[in-house]
Amino acid sequence: MKFEFTVHPTFNFLNSFAETFDLKVTNKRADIPKGLGRGYVKELITGESLKLVIHNYRPKEDFYLKRGAAPQKHNLISIVFNSYEVPTENIKDKEQLVQFSNANNAIIQVASSSIGTETFFQANTDVRFVVIGMAQSEIDSLLQIEQPNKQVQTILDNNTTFFFHERMSPEINRIYQQLFWNNENDNLPNLFYHIKIQELIYLLFNKLLGRESAKQHAINKNDVATLNNLHAALLEDLSIPPKINELAATFGMSATKMKQLFKQIYGDSIYNYYLKARMEEAAFLLKQANLSVSEVGYRLGYSNLSHFSRIFRKHFGTNPKKHFSVG
Repeated sequence: MKFEFTVHPTFNFLNSFAETFDLKVTNKRADIPKGLGRGYVKELITGESLKLVIHNYRPKEDFYLKRGAAPQKHNLISIVFNSYEVPTENIKDKEQLVQFSNANNAIIQVASSSIGTETFFQANTDVRFVVIGMAQSEIDSLLQIEQPNKQVQTILDNNTTFFFHERMSPEINRIYQQLFWNNENDNLPNLFYHIKIQELIYLLFNKLLGRESAKQHAINKNDVATLNNLHAALLEDLSIPPKINELAATFGMSATKMKQLFKQIYGDSIYNYYLKARMEEAAFLLKQANLSVSEVGYRLGYSNLSHFSRIFRKHFGTNPKKHFSVG
């Protein structure tokens, strides 16, 4: 299965998707037939300045979803919650696309229309993500910020290529999950979804405004693809701390430019981002994988468990053993 599309202000994702796979649209929803899998796609808000599309399905076949770069500039900004998307530049094969998509999971992606993306979902895996398309004027009107930082100003200006990632915080995830509720008996569904969008935009931009207001460096599609590759490699093996010079050589970018652009996209230095991901993986393994503190520490590359405990306590405010017992 494959679906390719290009977003523009009058584009209706649901109708195009349904036409491609011969699906019936009822109440702004297209259900996936048993022959293709199960689940649905909803396009609940379809205005030119605000769109909301909810994906919730389990395909029986491998599924490619490709969004082309807009051939002409428009003011619609793409915001994807629980994004699996990766830039289309430099994707060489299916295995690489799977790796990159998994690395991007549980990420919020904010991108200009000039960047195309590609997503790959393996057969018989659950797919859940939400896409909000907002016009620059809609965001500006909603936020009404007198003195935005340089990152948010770049989004509001929307006159250059930009690509930002933020992590899904527990509070954002709580609101995000509510978008999948069954609202068939809700008398005011449109108002419900507008409120949830506003909550998500508030939480997202509050995080973006919390970033250091640093100069925004020029970035192009190849830069975005290179940094995405680096991001996936960084998370592939959290037992190995990153070495800046080696990464720069591997990805063919100067160390200075690489560090600047990584922080610009992901909001933190390469090492700090890696360390936070390492600690989040440690917390997950302690609570979900039924591993002991020593097993988790060694798996994540800590030969000194006292050092592992100190770093963990600094990050979470509690030691690993207590964290494990709470889980």
